[in-house]
Amino acid sequence: MASLLLQKKLVLILLLAVVLRVSLLFIMPIRSTEHGNPKKFNLVAKNVYMGNGYSLAPSPPYVKSTHLEPTYVFFLAGIYSLAGYSHNAVRMTQIAVDVLTCLLIYLISFRFFANDTATLALLLTSLNPFFAVYSISLLNVPLLTFLVTLSVFVFIRGDESNKMMYFVLGGALIGLVLLCRTETIFYLSMLEGLS
Repeated sequence: MASLLLQKKLVLILLLAVVLRVSLLFIMPIRSTEHGNPKKFNLVAKNVYMGNGYSLAPSPPYVKSTHLEPTYVFFLAGIYSLAGYSHNAVRMTQIAVDVLTCLLIYLISFRFFANDTATLALLLTSLNPFFAVYSISLLNVPLLTFLVTLSVFVFIRGDESNKMMYFVLGGALIGLVLLCRTETIFYLSMLEGLS
């Protein structure tokens, strides 16, 4: 009975997270993709999607570029290839990724703390306005946060089970993290502290 109540509570919090993020789509003006990093991510992803290569050029000749880390660009290009060139599809996908991040934070917290503490972590993460706003922006923050959180979860699972596949997967995730945002190389020192 208590388990069913806990499951309902978790589902309710996760639904609250979804409702908050989706409502921001209607409440907040859509951030422009014509300036700064959103413009760059969008342009390169659109070029990859259209078959023009990894280029920041808005028109031919499409000169190859190495100015952006590729993980988020290919994430966007993948969404465009599945849903067409749609910023709303990107935002909805990022909302799903962000809610999964909230769930992972609960699962990590549950491994180390009492269920009430883990539930509080889930609630605070789900209602975090910065997570919510970034989830509807064309920025790599939601994907980066998800990959970092997932890698921590995978390494914890590896430590608990002592199975090599978790460490291999964790290493691959760290590679994706570094290819999403290079300065996260300092994240590796935090992982060393977990061992």
